[in-house]
Amino acid sequence: MSTLAADLIYPLVNGLVRLPLWSSAQARQQLRLKGLAWCACRGHVRAQSQYGHFLYFRGRSSEQRHQGVQFIIAAAQAGDVNSQYQAALLLEQGSDALEMNTAAAIHWYQQAGEQGHVQSVRRLIQIYSKGELGVNVDGQQARYWMAKDQRHELAS
Repeated sequence: MSTLAADLIYPLVNGLVRLPLWSSAQARQQLRLKGLAWCACRGHVRAQSQYGHFLYFRGRSSEQRHQGVQFIIAAAQAGDVNSQYQAALLLEQGSDALEMNTAAAIHWYQQAGEQGHVQSVRRLIQIYSKGELGVNVDGQQARYWMAKDQRHELAS
């Protein structure tokens, strides 16, 4: 039931930014963030992605950034391609909220790449062509991802 409620409320929350219900954009943003948090806590994947991104990049404390990472990872695990890419970037770089883990970063790049996420595919080409992130140069993997990149360019 709570997921169904979040599915119904999420579009309303997301639309708050565009509605001139209050004269203050800050009041709309605060209400929107509360709504995103509510939906994210109830498992709404897009809300987890958006709220996690907000907490990680705009959070004022290490605790908020850590919570943001948890929401991003949850959305990535649920198949959200943008969160998979974001998780890969965060794991590749590491921070006060997330320890660097290059093997996990490659995993998330691959998950997003398999769904056609262009930046992930191009990062994987670079990783396997140059032997980055602790992997050996792997021409077969590089060619696999290059083929995916070419298919994307042909489809565009």
